[in-house]
Amino acid sequence: ACESLSDGLGKSAAVLVQNPLKKYQRGSGAGPALAAAVRAVPAAAIAPASACASAVHYALLGFRNSLDPERKKESMEKYCPTQPWEED
Repeated sequence: ACESLSDGLGKSAAVLVQNPLKKYQRGSGAGPALAAAVRAVPAAAIAPASACASAVHYALLGFRNSLDPERKKESMEKYCPTQPWEED
């Protein structure tokens, strides 16, 4: 869950800071770099919210799996079939 959240925050930082900075360093000037940062605000706001939702999803999935191990086993068999090298 923490990894998911940190990925979302990292994406926001990259969109708000790194991309406009690259544009500025390439010689576009401060105006276009600032415009790129302003255009990136909606995406930067959505990334942490999406990451937070993903973190909550994984936390609830872990909680469900701890309460119902049989259902976890069924899910693992359904979505992660046994590989040929794992068979006994």
